[in-house]
Amino acid sequence: MSWAENNPVGLALAGFCGLLVAIALVLGLAWSGPGSVDIDPDADELATPVTPDTTGLVLGDRDEYQVINDRPLFNETRRPETIEVIEGEDVEEPVEALASEVANRPDVRLTGVVITPEQSYVSLTPTKGGESVVTQIGAPLEDQAYVGWKVESVGARSVELASARGETFSLDLSVYDTVIEAPPELEQRAIPGMELPPEEGEPTEDGERLSRAEEIRQRIAERREQLRQEAEQEAETEADRREAHRNQYQDAMRAMINRNNTDSEQSDENE
Repeated sequence: MSWAENNPVGLALAGFCGLLVAIALVLGLAWSGPGSVDIDPDADELATPVTPDTTGLVLGDRDEYQVINDRPLFNETRRPETIEVIEGEDVEEPVEALASEVANRPDVRLTGVVITPEQSYVSLTPTKGGESVVTQIGAPLEDQAYVGWKVESVGARSVELASARGETFSLDLSVYDTVIEAPPELEQRAIPGMELPPEEGEPTEDGERLSRAEEIRQRIAERREQLRQEAEQEAETEADRREAHRNQYQDAMRAMINRNNTDSEQSDENE
């Protein structure tokens, strides 16, 4: 090691590095070894936790706590909710609305009635426009604007609605009963180059003039007959269109009823 003999600084650095390595080995062995735990000689003599004395607590009668049910804490009105339960049916019934939560009288018109041996259905349409509501007898109206209202009874061409406050009113089925008036008769007007027929009792100059008058009168009668036939044809076309619209509506309601019955049968089979 000739380099170390003439290099005292190198020797000093080598010795310092060796010291650091020795210290690192000692610290590594100290940290990787098992830890030590100081055992308290008085650990077995620790005091047991103190529990409150409940021997003197006795629950009172159930009537003393009835106020909890009469004034529910988590209801805004602090009034109990009434639940309508119908025996014999395993379906969940909606909660009956409180009298203070009943909406105003529904502004609707009756646009459809379907009566079957099992159930009766009605279609209500807002008078100001909007989506129709289809419901059945005894069921509440499924719309936030009609809270507290339900179908009380259904007739052939009418329905009666009732509210939780006891209010009732009836609606009649809207029917297209507009009468088509006959077109007014055409007035006889003078046409340039054509002579008008003579009035009754007016003497004619010759037979030729009379024959021309009869021809004009016949043309006028034919024109009136043509207009009358066109008016009748338009009336029949309008009646057919309304009948087709009525049939489409009835088919749609029957399809909806059949779909509901099919869903009910499938749910019964699954159960």
